[in-house]
Amino acid sequence: MTYPVVRMDFSDEIVLDGSVEAIQSTIISSPDVNNSTIIYMIEDGTMVEAGDTVCILENQQLTDQLETVERLYEVYKAELNKGLADLELQYALLEAQVRNNETQMAISNLDSLQLKYYTPSQRRIAEIRLEMANIESRKLKKKLEALEKINNSELRKMELYIQQADILLQSIKDQLKQLVLITPKSGLALRGESDTGEGKIQEGEEAYPRKPLIIIPDPSQVRIKIQATETAYKRLSVGQKVEYSFDAMPGNYAQGSIAMKSPRVYTLSRNSRVKFFDVLATVDSSLQIPSAGLSANCRVFLNYLPDTVAVPIISVFQEDSINVV
Repeated sequence: MTYPVVRMDFSDEIVLDGSVEAIQSTIISSPDVNNSTIIYMIEDGTMVEAGDTVCILENQQLTDQLETVERLYEVYKAELNKGLADLELQYALLEAQVRNNETQMAISNLDSLQLKYYTPSQRRIAEIRLEMANIESRKLKKKLEALEKINNSELRKMELYIQQADILLQSIKDQLKQLVLITPKSGLALRGESDTGEGKIQEGEEAYPRKPLIIIPDPSQVRIKIQATETAYKRLSVGQKVEYSFDAMPGNYAQGSIAMKSPRVYTLSRNSRVKFFDVLATVDSSLQIPSAGLSANCRVFLNYLPDTVAVPIISVFQEDSINVV
């Protein structure tokens, strides 16, 4: 068996899987609230309009707090109304006593006009009654003043309780309102990655505070995230040229280069022993800008030698630690 030996351009290549992602994206994250559960999420890859609801969370703890505070709010309002009614009653009773005392004083004053006709003992009794009426009048006025101060203090306390409950009530309602996530812009809505390590986020999962739930990419600028095994990762270097093709866009090709190698290692499932690394590559030119979320076939050019002699590997032998043809 013979093989022709010719001069040709030699290219060492490796083909890896990747996906298109936007360089700039609008990220809709869960609010800064603990113990929230996803009960609704828009399907991955759905086109949305600004103002659409893309995710709804449930927080039973906040719901229970809302019911408790609403009950307290109603109790405080009822106690305030009762306090106002009691105050009005006490004022009415004291004012009746004041008017009765004023009547007694008026009668005593009329009697004082006849003091000159009284005997000394009768005059003394009338003077004592008048003095007693004056004392009672002063006592009633002090009671009114004290009652006003005490009740104003109690009413002010109840009003503060109501204000605090109202503030807390509004705060809980605001937090519950944040559990309904609305997109601020139109575009392609993509679900975030699940914390379970098994694909996209699903309904029923817990939404930790500030967790990215929905991503709306900007389609004008994209890059490729290459999924490299540990063996392939070691052969890749920043600056190596890459050529892309897309199964969802037949005939569309793009070119770029490796821009960054992430040191973070991960597996595709919990029980898998195969380690992967993310490698980011640029898209410098393309027939048509690919859409974020599409899968990409990435041909990485590891080494390129122009105009060299290439021989089949089957014809290479080793003699005295030297490769010979």
